[in-house]
Amino acid sequence: MNFAASARKRARAWVDADDDSAALPRFRATYFVIWLVYDTLDVAMGYTERARDWFPHPRSIELVALQLGLVASGLLMLATRRVYFYGMMSAALRLMVALVFFRLNDFLFCAVVTLLLAHSDGGPFESDRKPKWVRDVLLVQLGWVYFATALLKANPDWLSGGHLFVRTEYLARGLGWPYPAFLRAAFARLPVDAALAKLAIGSELLLAGVLWARRPYWLGVALVTGIHTFGTLVTNVWFFSAQTIAAVVLLLPRRRALTDASGS
Repeated sequence: MNFAASARKRARAWVDADDDSAALPRFRATYFVIWLVYDTLDVAMGYTERARDWFPHPRSIELVALQLGLVASGLLMLATRRVYFYGMMSAALRLMVALVFFRLNDFLFCAVVTLLLAHSDGGPFESDRKPKWVRDVLLVQLGWVYFATALLKANPDWLSGGHLFVRTEYLARGLGWPYPAFLRAAFARLPVDAALAKLAIGSELLLAGVLWARRPYWLGVALVTGIHTFGTLVTNVWFFSAQTIAAVVLLLPRRRALTDASGS
């Protein structure tokens, strides 16, 4: 058997393989609960509307319609078994919001994740399968996000700690964030910010490696929790942090699962 034929056989076996764990359904439900909360608040408070245009203006009827569609598709994903149909609908609506109204990386990332989750119950044939490839691709994609983010941070502005200094000063002075006194004093020191900046890059690179290697579980959970707790403190990013923590906690295989798989 030549290399090409062997590669095709392996690829077909990978696509046809099922994930015997409950990881995909659990992550899918958690993921859509998180974004349903976000979309409901977005409709009620108009966060995306205000973010795309700083000055007061009438709300876009088209954007509100897309947001209501996202709320509806999220509810239907949780309440019905038509995972592919409503998942593809949600992915398309999220992509439209990102491309037409507000080109936010979180929205683009969400559209891709939703597209993958639309295939997590057998795809268009809705066969109640849990394809292994969906879980694998989600972990590879998430690892790439951390790897690319770490590379983008490897610049003088970030490494010097100046970026963190400006962010935390803005949150503390401009938005009145109630940092504890010891944390406020630490963030006000550039050498501390520089050390934290380098630690952030190292942690993200290490997490990317854990996700791609699919082990060890405890280290992946510790890293993603630490990274996003810190990120929430200094960047005011909440929903992206929630979804990525959920992804690592629920999708990264535990040691027992890996042992069982190798033993079989």
